[in-house]
Amino acid sequence: HQRNCLDDTVHFSDGSIVRGEITNKSISIQTSYGQISIPIRRCAAIAVGNDVDGIDTLVTVNCNIIRGKILNDSLTFDVSLLGTQPVPKESIKKIVFRQSSDELSFENENNKSNRFLMRNGDILTGKCADSELSMIQDKKNLSINLTEVEKIQIQCLESCVASVLLPKGDKIQGQLITKTITIELELGTTIANAQICEFSEILISSTKTQTSDRVLRSVILGGRSKNVQVNPALFAKKQEIINIDLGKNTPLKLKRIPAGSFVMGSPPEDLDRSLNEQPPRKISINRAFYMGVTEITQQQFINIMGVNPSFFPGRNNPVERVSWYDAIEFCNRLSQATGLQIRLPSEAEWEYACRAGETSTCGSGDSTKTLSEYGWHIRNSGLSTHPVAQKKPNPWGLYDMQGNVEEWCMDWYANRYVMEMDTDPKGPATGQERVLRGGSIAGDTDNFRCASRSYEEPTSRLSGATGFRIVVEIK
Repeated sequence: HQRNCLDDTVHFSDGSIVRGEITNKSISIQTSYGQISIPIRRCAAIAVGNDVDGIDTLVTVNCNIIRGKILNDSLTFDVSLLGTQPVPKESIKKIVFRQSSDELSFENENNKSNRFLMRNGDILTGKCADSELSMIQDKKNLSINLTEVEKIQIQCLESCVASVLLPKGDKIQGQLITKTITIELELGTTIANAQICEFSEILISSTKTQTSDRVLRSVILGGRSKNVQVNPALFAKKQEIINIDLGKNTPLKLKRIPAGSFVMGSPPEDLDRSLNEQPPRKISINRAFYMGVTEITQQQFINIMGVNPSFFPGRNNPVERVSWYDAIEFCNRLSQATGLQIRLPSEAEWEYACRAGETSTCGSGDSTKTLSEYGWHIRNSGLSTHPVAQKKPNPWGLYDMQGNVEEWCMDWYANRYVMEMDTDPKGPATGQERVLRGGSIAGDTDNFRCASRSYEEPTSRLSGATGFRIVVEIK
């Protein structure tokens, strides 16, 4: 799971994509509420003029969204074969910056941040440097101590009418006398004397800032698809194969998986079994569900998320270098677009679908030769992903359940199975890592065993061999 440290990805206006390192110290952006300079390694992504109004957008590693005009006329780009060279801003469409583990876990040291929702839709986190605000209520001047405030809503732009919500539910409504405030951003930048009318809401409550990267950069770099089409009635009719049309000639095929039971985990006679596959137990899947016939492809991901983070490009190759949160965001967006309940499979659902009614160790066969007919692994992949559905499907018509890319599951990982229920188990309630299943182009055939388990932190995008497939619940 090593990756190149030169891992910023620049998408140029002419359609070309180049990976390297942006060496500028910071990016400056002029907003409607002030000029902001963000250290380059606190940037998650930028989009140049992608908004309908030609506005540039910057997303930070702690999920701030900042819109305005990027003031850097050019960015310095270091490409290993070409050296360092300036790249004019107007030639850039978007940049996805490399992410390191310390940046993904970046948090304000005191763990207390105010959240500022700007009138133009921006989101900022930091601290209000002002200790109090002044307002008029019933012709009386009031001083509002910000340490005693839960939320401030600015309701009228012209007259700065605001509602101040207190922790116990009390509300003060009046006209703000204070016209400007100063914000100290988590990122180390100060916005001095920002006009109060530029804010729509200020959340003062002391809460730990949620800084895990949940693919917010893709919210900016691409919009949700407006052309997703599916007939929900087909699910009620128990149709075996259903297509979701993602637009741009991109179907997402689903296969109905029947309810049933199976033995989850590896039996004692499996000589390659691991302790984390114990103990084997009979599990019941109480309700049928639909599962993606293939892993989510790069084109499918682009149509919904607007970006392609993959290291091995290919329209029909599985998307990879996606975190668990990225996969969840994809499912959430597709759920909203279709009205369906779309999610990642549970670990039990995944193994049940992989075994496809068979009891053999690898489901689709037990010899290395046979397994090569069903999936891409280290001995036949050339250490690169391949277009989905090029190998044989398993007995239930699912492709690449073993090999190509490992697949995220919903469950938290535990060293041994922790399942309180034998019916539709969901795994541990908490954990540090999420489950991965299925083996990959970097794994040997022993990883193709149906019971084989892996895991990774949910924020991780380190691997070019980690992807996912979806499940649709049947109501």
